[in-house]
Amino acid sequence: AHLQNLAGTTAMMLDDVTAAETHHRLAAQQSPDDPVLLVPLADVLLKTQRWDEARNILLRVLELDSTLHQPHAALSDVYAGRGEAGDDVRAIDQMERRCRSCR
Repeated sequence: AHLQNLAGTTAMMLDDVTAAETHHRLAAQQSPDDPVLLVPLADVLLKTQRWDEARNILLRVLELDSTLHQPHAALSDVYAGRGEAGDDVRAIDQMERRCRSCR
C-alpha cells in the first residue's frame, strides 16, 4: 500500500491526476483503515473538485484519527469549494477544530 501511495504522490508531482488517483485508490483499498493513506486520495479528489467524495473520505480519516491536522484543513477546502448553504460556517468550524488540535 505504501508503494502505491508513493507512486500516487509522484504522479501528483508530475501533474498526472488520473494516475495519482489510481495509485491512491489502490493504496486505500489495500489499507482502508490507515488514515495516512486515505488523506492523499482525498487530496486528489479535492483537486478534481469532487467535494462530496473527498468529504466522505476526510470524515472517515477523522473517525480513525481525530488528531491529524490536515483532514480538518482539507474539510475547510471542501466546504469552501462546494459553496452550499451553511458551508461557510462549516469551513470556519473545521479550521477552529484544526487550531484546537494543534494545541
